[in-house]
Amino acid sequence: INSIDFIQSFNPVQSPFQSRIFFYDYNTFYVDASLQWKSERVDVDGNFLYLADNLPLASGLFAPAPLSGGLHFKYNWDRRLFFSLGADAASARTSSIGFTIPWYVDLGAGLEFKFARGWSVYMKGGNLLNMDVRRTPLYSEYGVSVIAGVCLIL
Repeated sequence: INSIDFIQSFNPVQSPFQSRIFFYDYNTFYVDASLQWKSERVDVDGNFLYLADNLPLASGLFAPAPLSGGLHFKYNWDRRLFFSLGADAASARTSSIGFTIPWYVDLGAGLEFKFARGWSVYMKGGNLLNMDVRRTPLYSEYGVSVIAGVCLIL
């Protein structure tokens, strides 16, 4: 286990500069665990985060996702062809104003080919389940994404 921490935030204060910015006094408890395994051909890593807080219900704010984590797998064949598969997920978040941020799983896959010393081409796909991924409130990552490119490692 990486850490078990208890955090106390700021005292409740209204900002003198913006009439709608507030700071709330609340406590957060979290447990963060990560695991990694490597061999000559396979890399696997994962992480898990549990959060509990006492954010005031009347605040209208979104609390962080209580559960989140990820699992990633990478396989290399002869140190030339690399295949990766990974998923990141978070549970739903709610606020006191009745709005909910849905849970999501962001599934991704990638392929990389090293064709010369220091040179490779790659292609990666993200959000392969086509879910509404909201890592932060009020910003959505819609649709499947595909990226491709050439790498030069000096």
